[in-house]
Amino acid sequence: MEVLIEALLLIGGVTAAVALLPLQPKVRLVLSFCGLVLVTVGGALFAFVTYPGETLLGAGAGIAGTAWGYRQVPAWLARRTANAITLADSPSEPGGKS
Repeated sequence: MEVLIEALLLIGGVTAAVALLPLQPKVRLVLSFCGLVLVTVGGALFAFVTYPGETLLGAGAGIAGTAWGYRQVPAWLARRTANAITLADSPSEPGGKS
């Protein structure tokens, strides 16, 4: 498994480095994206293989934090919208004349 992780990291790093060469913009974009994906997957596999328990705890904390955010943000937006100035409250002209 370690050989696969090292290969992913190496290929991803080389791909991202090749994206720095003076190539067409679309080619550079594709190469940089592919390199980033390979390095991210390799890093995630490395973390999971090296620290399996801590990685699962971190993923669980991330999921719990996301679920908490999904509950809190709509409530915050509702409070903010309730205090917003609407068009009916604002004057139509700068002098306050309607």
